Order: sequence, then structure tokens, then C-alpha cells
Amino acid sequence: MSPFDLSIRYKIPLWGSLLVIVTALVVSLTLMVNAYKELEEDLIIDAQTLSAGLRSNLFSALQQDDVWHGYQTVSAPLRERHAKRAENLIVVDNDLVRNQKKEKI
Repeated sequence: MSPFDLSIRYKIPLWGSLLVIVTALVVSLTLMVNAYKELEEDLIIDAQTLSAGLRSNLFSALQQDDVWHGYQTVSAPLRERHAKRAENLIVVDNDLVRNQKKEKI
């Protein structure tokens, strides 16, 4: 017995239920994609705001060769206890290269 051979009395509720489920899935998927895009944009804006705030302080500290003040400037967002806390910070130069010691093996 095929579902297409059922009486109209059973087909209408089944097709209606299927339509409701498919509509709910499409709407929830659309909302999830939209929320993900907004979260990604918000993360980029927060990172740009954090880097703009650190840039001037860190630049002046490095110009004056004040390593301790530079360290405090970079580590301050990592110590904050509020919701928008940075997890990682990478300091790069104009060529976007991290200063790292190269060791020969």
C-alpha cells in the first residue's frame, strides 16, 4: 500500500504536516544563516575596534623602546573579565610578519 493510495481523509493531514515541517526547517535555517553572518560581522568590527584602540598606545611604546609598557598594552585585553575579552593577540609589522626568532637546527 502506497501513501499515494490513501484516502483524502488521511492525505490532507499528512501533506499538511509535511508542509509545516518543511516550512519550519526552511525558516529556522534562514534565521541561523542570518545570525551567523551577523555574528561574523560583529566579530570583525570588535577586532577592528580593539586593534584601533591598541594601535596608538603600542606604537608610541615601541617607538620609545618601552618594552614593559608595550607588554602591558598587549596583555590588557587578555586579562579583562567582561564579555568581549580577547583570546589571542598577534603583533605584526607593516609586512604582516610576526617578529619571531628563527633558529637553525
